[in-house]
Amino acid sequence: MLGIKASGVTDHSVFCLYLMCLVNFLATGFLQICGVGLNGMSYYCIVMSIGLLVDFNMHILLRYYESPLLTRESKVKDALQTIGSSVLIGGLSTFLGVVPMVFSSSDMMSVLFYAFWGMVLIGCSHGLVLLPVLLSIVGPENVRRDVARTVSTSSSVEGGQENFSNDAPPISAEPNPAEVDC
Repeated sequence: MLGIKASGVTDHSVFCLYLMCLVNFLATGFLQICGVGLNGMSYYCIVMSIGLLVDFNMHILLRYYESPLLTRESKVKDALQTIGSSVLIGGLSTFLGVVPMVFSSSDMMSVLFYAFWGMVLIGCSHGLVLLPVLLSIVGPENVRRDVARTVSTSSSVEGGQENFSNDAPPISAEPNPAEVDC
């Protein structure tokens, strides 16, 4: 995956950073196609819409990494089945929220509309199409990290100086009535 082995958090962060840069690059091109010049307002809109990118891509990535399944294809299917519809509904609701801006006579509102429209279009297509394809090809197969450690309940030190054992009574979830002070 981009010459980086997917073993740690920083490796996944680099993958996410790559996707964010790609989508921002495409959003800038989309604004040019729509006839919006690059200025302070369009730059501000692109920076503001980065949150949408995080919403579309990171939810899919998070579900992929948390999936208990073992193969790439099954993890992608699980991610799309569980969170894909929510990502799509989020994109559609965001698009419907900015549609009234297209009817505004203000140039600022039209720039805002095109920026968010492009980010929703590009973000949803990357989050629901490109990202699952990339994950099914180069995604890590099993990223579950079992950190549960088995701790011994008794230990002893050589020479018999210290001996800790599990002689304590079991902990009860219910309080002892004699110890309750009312």
